[in-house]
Amino acid sequence: MDSVIVPSLFDLLANFVMTVKSLSRLISHVILDLDGTLLNTDGIVEEVMRVFLVKYGKQWDRRSVQRIVGKTPLEAANAIVEDYSLPCSTEEFMTAVTPLFTEQWCNIKTLSGANRLIRHLSSSLVPLALASNSPRSNIESKISYHHGIFPFTTLKMYYVLFSSKNSVDDLCRDWLTKACIIYFFVHAGWKGSFSVIVGGDEVKNGKPSPEIFLEAAKRMNADPSNCLVVEDSLPGVEAGKAAGMKVVAVPSIPKQTMQYSSADEVINSLLDLQPEKWGLPPFNDCTALKSLDTH
Repeated sequence: MDSVIVPSLFDLLANFVMTVKSLSRLISHVILDLDGTLLNTDGIVEEVMRVFLVKYGKQWDRRSVQRIVGKTPLEAANAIVEDYSLPCSTEEFMTAVTPLFTEQWCNIKTLSGANRLIRHLSSSLVPLALASNSPRSNIESKISYHHGIFPFTTLKMYYVLFSSKNSVDDLCRDWLTKACIIYFFVHAGWKGSFSVIVGGDEVKNGKPSPEIFLEAAKRMNADPSNCLVVEDSLPGVEAGKAAGMKVVAVPSIPKQTMQYSSADEVINSLLDLQPEKWGLPPFNDCTALKSLDTH
């Protein structure tokens, strides 16, 4: 008869400590970038710059995007003024183009998987922050145009679920269910989905400095090591890693994917993100719902 090996108290304690440490490393908070990660701003930049440069007899070169992606507005302006030898100062350039960009914010399209990701994290009660090099006012303006993050089919699914209950009491039997329902309706848009928003003008140094991500973690009362950053630019990836956070890169310039080796994971689209890899609730939507979020 085989003998039974009984673990010692020391072994049990050691395993308990390892389990606690493992759990402490799980991601509990998520920080998202905005331009190029959630919103497709490249088309807006191209249109505004094409119109603006005509005044100076210049033609916008799409390759210029590689010079400004992930930069602060001031850094991007400096690069454009320098690259195109414009007869104006950086400040004059920014004063001239800012109204042009503001007029176009309402036309920015969401990137594939953006609505789905925000909807999922919000409904899963995962603390969510938005951290962008853009000024806070610009961030607020951009996301104000994105209200309906719940597709019609999703709302219909909830209706079927609710109506299948015998009574309201059956549906709202416990306080957690009630809280979740309230959360769904109160946080029905992008702005309401973020517990924290940090703009580049709210910190001393923008990305690749880790300051903006550390500030977001501080406002969420989160340990940086428990935060997951989702970024599209190299400066953003560098900032996230410097902050001691896990980083998933979604390169806005696919041909530069090999340069994102410092990221913990590189994916082609937000639709490829697997939250469960980071200890977060997995997506539970079906293929049909997923296919709706491709715009």
